[in-house]
Amino acid sequence: MNDPLRYTFDDARRQQLRDGVALSTSAKVAWFEEMVALVVRFGARDRHADRLERSVIDETDSAP
Repeated sequence: MNDPLRYTFDDARRQQLRDGVALSTSAKVAWFEEMVALVVRFGARDRHADRLERSVIDETDSAP
């Protein structure tokens, strides 16, 4: 038996993708710039860079 809520979720996701594709180029660029600003504002970029740096250090420390 199909779950009607799951069907609704799939439809909503599909519609959201269609809406995103239908956006103008300038709207897509504005959205991307807003996402980058959020990443910078909340320090996610720095946390990710620190995690990558620690990962590289751990790999070189464990090398034979």
